[in-house]
Amino acid sequence: MTHSTLLRLADTFRDSLTEKFRALHKPLADYQAAASLLGGTGIQVKATTPEDAIAQTLNQWLKTLQASLTRDYAGNGIRKVDFSAAPGNFSFFMNEMAVGRQIRDAASVNDQLLAVLDQYPFQRLAKSALDQCAVLEERGLQEAADALASSLRLVDHGNGTNVKQQRNRLITYATFDSFMSSLSGYRYGDWDSLAAISRLMEVVEAEMGDLGASAALDECVQILKDAAERHPSRTKILEGRPVEFVVFKNHMDIRIANDVADTILAFLAIHASKPIFDLAAVA
Repeated sequence: MTHSTLLRLADTFRDSLTEKFRALHKPLADYQAAASLLGGTGIQVKATTPEDAIAQTLNQWLKTLQASLTRDYAGNGIRKVDFSAAPGNFSFFMNEMAVGRQIRDAASVNDQLLAVLDQYPFQRLAKSALDQCAVLEERGLQEAADALASSLRLVDHGNGTNVKQQRNRLITYATFDSFMSSLSGYRYGDWDSLAAISRLMEVVEAEMGDLGASAALDECVQILKDAAERHPSRTKILEGRPVEFVVFKNHMDIRIANDVADTILAFLAIHASKPIFDLAAVA
């Protein structure tokens, strides 16, 4: 990262926020004037202060900027640009006492907006953006891989695994939250973990090609949602699909075809930071 790159991006951010403030200036000034006139007639007006309006505009601008940078740089990863977690927490700029005092003491709305533009740490924001975007996709893929490995119980914690390989399938499982419940069907916790795995599978398929895995998981989720009664133990769902399922009382087997499992394991080998089981040893 060169200093000139940092300055150019900071200037771009300043120009963008300046445009937002230009759009805010007249409506805010008119609103204050109208509130003052109404107050003079004895009508109580709960007016939005300039500080509140500026803070809301600033935070909306930050959210839009985060979303735009995430869209441009996240690739297939799941990580997002986040300025609220960055050093200095840019969302709380308006809460800094010196800044708030300078805004309150300004003679006009225009001066208040100029005070923010003068004080806002655009260079620090630009550095945070550059630092995050440089590693956004890589870290997003790593987070997805680690989450998927944990969800499929493929992380080697050194104490064995319940994951099995039988015939042409890798078999893992998801537990049911509601197996002790009096509900006749299934509840949110029973399918939520499958839905989360499906979203992670979408990341794998975006990187490695369509496996039919996320589609099967989504169909299984819908089947559980639609079930008026709990399925008898050992009921098979989507038998023969790239991912098929077998229902038991307190859990559901997730049975992944070997070619799909091999692709998932290849993705994990590339991107996961957690140790993955050598499945050849648990076959």
